This record gives sequence, C-alpha cells and structure tokens, in this order.
Amino acid sequence: MTDQAEPRPPLTPDPPAPPGQEDLVVPDLPLPSREDREVPEGADDVTEKAGSTEAPD
Repeated sequence: MTDQAEPRPPLTPDPPAPPGQEDLVVPDLPLPSREDREVPEGADDVTEKAGSTEAPD
C-alpha cells in the first residue's frame, strides 16, 4: 500500500535507445536464438521440454 502511494521513479522496460543501438539489438536477438536451436547441446534441453509439452509444427 505504501509502495503505491509513494511516488516511484519513471521505470521503463524498454528505455528510448538510439536508432543505432536498436538496430543492433533487433538482429542480435534473433541471431543467437536461431543458433541456440541449431545447437544440439542448448536445443537438447529446450527441444526435450518443448517436445514433451508442445509438439513442434
């Protein structure tokens, strides 16, 4: 109750980063994501969990 009443600072999940940084973050995220999937070591854990819970398309 006190937290809500207290004037907390402007917290933003995605700070307004420059166009140059955003461009790097956008391709950087999908790049490692694809590699992780291709990698049997990292994908092994993800595939096992995803495969058991949800069937891959």
